[in-house]
Amino acid sequence: MMLLVNQEWDLKDPKQNEAIDKYMEEITSVSLGSLILKLRKMISLDNNFEEKLKEALLARNYLIHKFFAEQGKNLLTINGRADAINIIKEKRKILYNCYFFLDPFIRNLMELR
Repeated sequence: MMLLVNQEWDLKDPKQNEAIDKYMEEITSVSLGSLILKLRKMISLDNNFEEKLKEALLARNYLIHKFFAEQGKNLLTINGRADAINIIKEKRKILYNCYFFLDPFIRNLMELR
């Protein structure tokens, strides 16, 4: 999405392929929160769109940064593991919902670009 909304690139010009590859490498090293901020500067996001991104960011950050710290003890028991798996499923559902929410926007951008 970052590439598609960035008007610097002529995506049909093969001469820009190397520069585009470099741009994509750079943005893959940026945190998801920072990418959302950059996207917000590039395009106007309505409240629902931004809320979906924030919700996905929180779910992703929980899984990456907090899950084991908060659920470590639960992993020691059968019931605790079941609870931990339910948390993973809940967070994964949020991420999938965001993906399916964003997919039509990305497809439309691809057609426009």
